[in-house]
Amino acid sequence: MISPTPKTPFPAPRATETRDWGSARPGMDRAAASAPARQADDGVGATPERLGVYRLVRELGRGGMGVVYEAEHELLGRRVALKTLAPGSHRPGRRERFLREARTAGALRHPNVVAVHDAGSDGPWVWVVMDLIEGEALDARLARGPLDARDALATAVAVARALAHAHAQRIVHRDVKPGNVLLGRDGRVLLADFGLARDLLGPDETTAAGRTLGTPGYMAPEQLRGEDAGTAADVFGLGVTLYEALTGAAPWTGDSLGDLRRAMSTPPAPPSARAPALRSELGPGLAREVDAFVLRCLASAPAARPADGGAAAAAL
Repeated sequence: MISPTPKTPFPAPRATETRDWGSARPGMDRAAASAPARQADDGVGATPERLGVYRLVRELGRGGMGVVYEAEHELLGRRVALKTLAPGSHRPGRRERFLREARTAGALRHPNVVAVHDAGSDGPWVWVVMDLIEGEALDARLARGPLDARDALATAVAVARALAHAHAQRIVHRDVKPGNVLLGRDGRVLLADFGLARDLLGPDETTAAGRTLGTPGYMAPEQLRGEDAGTAADVFGLGVTLYEALTGAAPWTGDSLGDLRRAMSTPPAPPSARAPALRSELGPGLAREVDAFVLRCLASAPAARPADGGAAAAAL
């Protein structure tokens, strides 16, 4: 998870719908870093200063369900990212969903996936321990403008490889977007936040209640319709992410879900039409190939997209 430096300007996180944010996020309340304890409204009480062998140092970000702290292992002195349920979020089903996310992410071991190292519980408290990544999220970087074209492609390759690994384990992320792509100061690109992930071999307990989960603008059309989301839905999110990284703009916009659905019924302008400088950066031939790849990822029909992360990585 992300550990920003004080000099880094972080914008507010983008609004989401029916989405519980649990990863470290730009735009956190800076005052929150001084005191990890928060008063709860669910009878659990304020977050303790220690969870197991981990001392909470400062809050990095929070969302509807989770809070991420920078923490220190008291015996080893190692700094980590520790995610726990937010005070006020200890309601039926959320503990189980939180632990399911930990198990899902913990099953993945790949250079482009944020690693889960530990998990624990103490009374009502549950937590998961992850890599602490020095850097920023891709959405924070894109707030300052698009990436260099070749950097955007390299970033997309890394995300596609992360998805290929997850898909090989029959795990679908279901929330691929710039806010869940971390850019490490050491040059690494990592996919984070498996809070909406599902195991294709098991029941989809996350959407059993008929809810549509994800982030509007990055959800594939089948997700917006409340249908089952397979590996091709992650490829769609990859396509939107790459489009934004190349052009600095979203392929579609809308003031409501209805407006967004209507806009998505028409293919977007190719990236090089939206950002003509790509033709000179990449050369006309490569720019056309990139346009074709991105538009394939953004196809309305899942069967028209690259089938999974492995196919997307190979094409890139």
